[in-house]
Parts: sequence; structure tokens; C-alpha cells
Amino acid sequence: MDMIELKYRICMSCGSKCCRRFDYKTWYVQLNLHDIARIANGLREDVYDIVRKYVKILNHGKYIILTLKAVEGRCIFLTDRGCSIHSFKPIACRTYPVYIPGTYLDPECPLSRYPELLEEEIRNVEQYMREFYETRKILEEESPEKPEDIAKLVTKYIIRRS
Repeated sequence: MDMIELKYRICMSCGSKCCRRFDYKTWYVQLNLHDIARIANGLREDVYDIVRKYVKILNHGKYIILTLKAVEGRCIFLTDRGCSIHSFKPIACRTYPVYIPGTYLDPECPLSRYPELLEEEIRNVEQYMREFYETRKILEEESPEKPEDIAKLVTKYIIRRS
């Protein structure tokens, strides 16, 4: 059995618990503007439609946090067969179970018992941090309030640059 298949089997052994515990206080998938652009590209949908359908905007006073929406406490993209956007899932999902800044593993994830299998996730931490801080800066400067505001920022700062 190769490493990818082994990781997949270990990951699926818990029944996607990490994708089934969204409460927006202690657990959610934080998005950045790059994630939204990747999801729009992957689903071949308009950025505004992606934000409207799949993104929750949490306003915590000074900070705005973008997250994936949940349906009955689970990720909106979780299906009976797993993640429906696996090949272009958010960077936070690509680093899991490594918590940023990469110094903590989620003990509830079965993969955390096999740190030798997490090289790819650890490599993704640098990209996560870069995209996170870029998004945080843009959100602080622009103070978006509505889905259309977020969509405009994705188009202005991410898609036009690509």
C-alpha cells in the first residue's frame, strides 16, 4: 500500500469528524481570498455565487473572518463520499490536522498519530500563512460587509493578479 492510499484510509477511518463539527465558535474552516478564487475556478462558477452560496462572513469587531458555511453542523461540501471539492479544497483543509503555525496536531484526528505522513500538510503551512496574512490585511483595509463586497475583493486582488 502506498503512502497516499494509507493516508486516505487513516483519514476516512474516523468518518470525517473534522468536517462534521462546525459550530462557528470553536470549529470552522477559515477561508482566504485565494481559497474563494480556487473554489470558484474549480466549480466553474461566478465568484459572487460562490461567496453567496458557500461563504459565511463572521464579524468579530475589528476582524472579519470568512468561513465555509455549514449544513446541520457539517461542512457544506461534505457528501457521503467525502469532500466534494477535495482537489481544490481550502488551504486550511490542506494543512489539517496541523494547526497553524504548525506546532500543534489535532489529537482528535487519526492522522495526528502518524506525523511521518504529514509532510505535505506541513509544507502547505507556509502558503497558508502567506494567504492568511494577505487576506487579513485586505479585509482590514477594505472592511467588506456583504457577499458582493467579498466577491469584488477576490476579483480585484486575486483573480486580476493571476
